[in-house]
Amino acid sequence: MAKGRRLASFRGTGLVLAGLALVALVAGIAMAHNFYAALTRININHRAETVEVIHQLTLHDIDVAVSVVADEKISFLNQGQVERAERALGRYLAQRFTIYGPDGVLKLDYLGAEVDGDTVVAYAEAPLPPGPVRYGVRNEILVDIFPDQRNTVVLTDGRSRGSALFTAETAEQIVAPVARH
Repeated sequence: MAKGRRLASFRGTGLVLAGLALVALVAGIAMAHNFYAALTRININHRAETVEVIHQLTLHDIDVAVSVVADEKISFLNQGQVERAERALGRYLAQRFTIYGPDGVLKLDYLGAEVDGDTVVAYAEAPLPPGPVRYGVRNEILVDIFPDQRNTVVLTDGRSRGSALFTAETAEQIVAPVARH
């Protein structure tokens, strides 16, 4: 499947994520950005046999990170720098976010990113490994820049969902879905 079509297929999940992001952004703005937070959703898609990853990141925070990776000031807000910022974000996420499946590290294919208001939404996917859905996750996104960064990861597999909060002190955890009623 072409990357553009895969990226478009993620956007259906975007409505729920947009609502969550809006709440997080409003809370963040109200606190004068004294709180650093990001949301990552991992969706197990049995029909497509993929693990889909959607990161929602605060735009001006991630601009700092991509500038560090690119070793120059770049921004998603500068139209002439969007492609460089996207490539730098892909490298940054590959260094700071890992999913471990039953047979080791999942090879995430970075699909791209888009700006949605004050948020950068980045997309990645990997082939669904065989076996039970219980994944180890390493999430160090932005903790190298903002020590108080809090990263929430939500893993969804059908009607089951699990979540975990990641900080500089708890960068690796098991995220396993629990059946909802």
